[in-house]
Amino acid sequence: MGRRAVDRARDRKLSGDLPEVGEYVWHPSLLHLTHGVDDFQGGVCKVSAVVEKADGIYVRLEELGDWEVSWKYLLEGQDEWRERYGKQPGRPDPDYRREFNE
Repeated sequence: MGRRAVDRARDRKLSGDLPEVGEYVWHPSLLHLTHGVDDFQGGVCKVSAVVEKADGIYVRLEELGDWEVSWKYLLEGQDEWRERYGKQPGRPDPDYRREFNE
C-alpha cells in the first residue's frame, strides 16, 4: 500500500455518510480461539464493497475477503486504531494450530 493512500486515509474525516469503494479505513486485530485460521493483523484496509442492510451499512474490506463489517463499528474505532496501527497494512494472520481450530 502506498504511503499516499495511508496519508489520505489518515487525513480524511470519516463521516456517517455512505462509505466509498476504494476508501481506506483502519480495522483492528482479530484473534479467534476456535477458528484461528481467521486471525487478522489490524491496520489500514481498503473498502471493496458497500452493502446496505435493514440494520445498517456494512463494508467488505479487500484484506478480509467476504466478511462484512459494520460501518458504524468502523467509524467508532478509527481514532484509536489509527493511533495503534499507524501505516501498518491490515492482513490475514492465520493460526493453523489444531487447538485453535476446533
